[in-house]
Amino acid sequence: MNIEKVLEIYRLNKEKNKWLANRTLEELLENLCDETRELKEAVEEGDKKKITEETSDIFLDALNIIAWISLKYRIDEKDVLEVYVRKKVHRQPWLYWDKELSEEEQLKIWNEQKKKELK
Repeated sequence: MNIEKVLEIYRLNKEKNKWLANRTLEELLENLCDETRELKEAVEEGDKKKITEETSDIFLDALNIIAWISLKYRIDEKDVLEVYVRKKVHRQPWLYWDKELSEEEQLKIWNEQKKKELK
């Protein structure tokens, strides 16, 4: 299993899945909410198999939402990924540091960096 396979399935889903093309954003978001509730239940039960399944379903729903947005609004998913990378690198620069930070220090940097984005 590799990222190329995930991308191939994503592309085929976007191109050929009529169910996806005929959904509303509200329906897709509701599916995501349902799967999130199911993940919460699986975690509360401590069932690792269910946790894996429900986490996979959330990933699937998130990819469906990205594909739907891309189709409906002509937004390139590469732009979505670029924004994700830019935000993560900007807000969490410590990921690339050799120094270990406390949770509080990490949160402080996150909040400071996020404020800079809003200016």
